[in-house]
Amino acid sequence: LSLLLNLFTLLCICFLCGTVFQGMVFLVLFWPMRIYAGGYHANTKLRCYLLTTLAELILAMAWRTSWEWGKITIGTILLASQVTILALAPQENANKRIDVAERRNYRMKLIRILLIQDITFCIAFYAEAQRIYSTIICLQVLMAVLLVAKK
Repeated sequence: LSLLLNLFTLLCICFLCGTVFQGMVFLVLFWPMRIYAGGYHANTKLRCYLLTTLAELILAMAWRTSWEWGKITIGTILLASQVTILALAPQENANKRIDVAERRNYRMKLIRILLIQDITFCIAFYAEAQRIYSTIICLQVLMAVLLVAKK
């Protein structure tokens, strides 16, 4: 039920902000990474919902802005996010303990997910598909923040 509420909230926010496409790209690319990377989890369902909604609002606003940043800035943000993700993931939580074999398996899956995101980013960046590449940057920054917050 809480998953459906979070999905509905994301769709409403994206609809109101005119970022439905980015919201769908975000869901497809972020949630598999979140599963295998771990990161911060709120203590209560209400706090989780509120923090998720806040993150979704921030993302929707970021997707609406102009991404007139230089290639070096964009590359630096993406690289810093990925280094952080790879350095800190996977992380377990109280509801999901992982042993050494699972950790290795999760890490390999996470690397594949990042590779898919990188390929998608490169294609979108060179095709000047800002709605896609800006979404990838935002979701990787969010994942890095969640991992740092857990530490």
